[in-house]
Amino acid sequence: MGNLTKSLAPPRWAPVEDPKQMLTVGFDQEAAAVLMARIAVYKAETEEAFDVLRWLDRMLIRLVRSQFRAPPPLSPF
Repeated sequence: MGNLTKSLAPPRWAPVEDPKQMLTVGFDQEAAAVLMARIAVYKAETEEAFDVLRWLDRMLIRLVRSQFRAPPPLSPF
């Protein structure tokens, strides 16, 4: 069986003015999970005393924190 490849090009069904929105539309969760797994394996093999789970936890927390939007404050009335 040959190598399998996955394209990360975002689909263009509708015009998008904001480049960040274009990236979000084209985000591929499966490809991102594979990429993170490959990076984790590489780090585990090349770095001495590398804690894979702690690193993955930190990366996941960073991702969630960067996408979190606080709700607007409630009106006092």
